[in-house]
Amino acid sequence: MKLTWLLVSSFGAMLAALPVSASEIVSWQFNRDNGQLDFSTDSRVQPEAQMLANPGKLVILLPETNFNRPTFRQPSSRGVKEFRVGYDPETRTTSLVFELEPSYAIDPEKVLVKASSTNRWVVKVPEPQILRGGTAAIGAIPVLSEDGRVITAEPTVTSTVVSGVSTSTSATISNPTISNPPAITSGSNIVPVNSGNVPTQLAAGNPVIVSAVELDKQYNRVIVRGSRQMTFRGGWDSSTASYRINIENARLSGDLRLPSGAPVDLRVSQGGNFVQIELRRYDRYQIGPVAQYYGGQILTLPYGSAPRTVATRTTTASTITRPTTATQAQTTRPSGKVLVMIDPGHGGRDPGAIGLGGLQEIDVIMPVARKLANILESKGIPTKMTRDSDYYVGLDERVALSNRYDATIFVSIHANSIDGRPDVNGLETYYYGSEGSKLAEIVHRNVLSTVTAKGFYLGDRNTRSARFLVLRKSRVPAILVETGYLTNEAEVARLRRDDYRAVEAEGIAKGIMEYLSRY
Repeated sequence: MKLTWLLVSSFGAMLAALPVSASEIVSWQFNRDNGQLDFSTDSRVQPEAQMLANPGKLVILLPETNFNRPTFRQPSSRGVKEFRVGYDPETRTTSLVFELEPSYAIDPEKVLVKASSTNRWVVKVPEPQILRGGTAAIGAIPVLSEDGRVITAEPTVTSTVVSGVSTSTSATISNPTISNPPAITSGSNIVPVNSGNVPTQLAAGNPVIVSAVELDKQYNRVIVRGSRQMTFRGGWDSSTASYRINIENARLSGDLRLPSGAPVDLRVSQGGNFVQIELRRYDRYQIGPVAQYYGGQILTLPYGSAPRTVATRTTTASTITRPTTATQAQTTRPSGKVLVMIDPGHGGRDPGAIGLGGLQEIDVIMPVARKLANILESKGIPTKMTRDSDYYVGLDERVALSNRYDATIFVSIHANSIDGRPDVNGLETYYYGSEGSKLAEIVHRNVLSTVTAKGFYLGDRNTRSARFLVLRKSRVPAILVETGYLTNEAEVARLRRDDYRAVEAEGIAKGIMEYLSRY
């Protein structure tokens, strides 16, 4: 029997506007053999459940509930292709998704979403059946309280047949205002149904009407509104430094007006049977990805904040001398008043990933972080740590500490894991923004070369852009270093060794010093 059990840390006050009452997922357990999911939160939540199509998905939404990890994915069986958990910062909603295999469907009347206590829930997914004719059922699914009362609206349904089993279908997601979607504002409860350049399927019929292209300057994004679900393809084009979206089987409304005074280059055009939207920042900074909401009727494309200049710092950190070469950067202090904020992830009630043999993430990353601080301090580079022992610190607190001490760079230390893939191993370094990319590339390269030079093996899983809160909310270049995989037997054996962790810390330190010497 395949079980997954993870403990997840809190986002805390993730956004300035995030309510104090925001919840967080404490744990979940999905048994793929019987299709049952049990999950809990640290406070009461109001789940919403829906069936979506193309591909078929059962989606459990947890509004105002935080999830502080990359999207978690678990392969499944019995017609369920994958179970995953992800977080949408636009709507501050965590989604628990059961994606079906192609040509499979489930009977929504047999789906159970029920409270087992104040903050614990059970989801029972019936065995998917092969779809033979007809259409798969979509729409809202009732959520039940502990005593069996319906606490969300019943779906609007009609009849169809799935593999000889009477079931239900709905032409659209059940919602009384589906024909007139609301404005997207902070706190709006909008359902994410697609993200990136993965297309959804248009209903048959006349072209979708693109009725509005709006500029949301408060949240730095473009909002596109359609008359119904939109199919789109697109992505980032590095050659033109622009993000393009092609909305298929679509035309522009005759009275559509583009917003004025845009801080970005926004172009909208009609071409044949599709509408093209192109967005470009004047500083050529990468933007995106596009996300889709409210049954597919709304697209949003974030373009980020306006370009900012780095102000001259005034700190109490000691002044150090710039080396003339990268080699000198390993032993000589770079110039300027600097402070490196070192962030050992997780801690306290959040141990992070649990690896093979019970090795915990916190038992790997704290030794690496401490050794890193010692190396930098010995070279005259001042450091601060977001935590120096095993206690819990919220994500917002970590960023606040970095800002309070006017850090020069922010370096978060973690260890990775992936369920069901014991072969995956290696170093990953995450960043957000162009300066973070520079820091990540230099640190990543130095860790790999240092570990190799010391006679150890460390796979290269590259640097990657990510929207982790501690990265995108940082005022300074910030990276998150995943030192290895706790689900790989050979890597676990190395990560248990003090000498290996010290070598990784040495590589991170060399990368930091090289970056400071250059920038």
